[in-house]
Amino acid sequence: KMRASVKIEVNFYDAKVHPYQEKVLGTYLGGANFQQLEALYEDQYQIYTAPVELTCYDRREIFIEKCRAMMTRKVYKPRDSLDLYHMSRTMGYTVPEHKDGVLSKVRFALDTYERYLDNIVDNDLSVLGYDHRDDNLLLMSMPDDIEGSISRIHEELESIRKEIVSSDIDSVR
Repeated sequence: KMRASVKIEVNFYDAKVHPYQEKVLGTYLGGANFQQLEALYEDQYQIYTAPVELTCYDRREIFIEKCRAMMTRKVYKPRDSLDLYHMSRTMGYTVPEHKDGVLSKVRFALDTYERYLDNIVDNDLSVLGYDHRDDNLLLMSMPDDIEGSISRIHEELESIRKEIVSSDIDSVR
């Protein structure tokens, strides 16, 4: 039998800035010319080429959630920076244009989960440089602008973090 794994995260209580999106996901085999494969493995072929309908996060929601995660994580994960860089580059998203959504998500997280309070106070994102731990996750060569772009994203998030810490933290504690 063929096996695959998928990571699924379940949130029962979360703030949502953008509505969910209904998506029909294709497959790697869909639309390709695989008559021999179909003839040999008809049942599996039908299963693995059938489109899958999913309710998904809006891309903007993912961007905002990545921003929230960077500000409230205890330990920096370079993957968040890579994801924000990629979404900024390919979708044109910027931290400033999503500031209201980021503020909403972070404030919700701080009001709901106590563990984030110390993290956000201590996380100075402007001092984080991209440390190349997750370069192996890139499916392309390292872009020339990645370090500068990630530094800019960190500085923009740090500005929002400072705003939250200076105005919200005392009222939450």
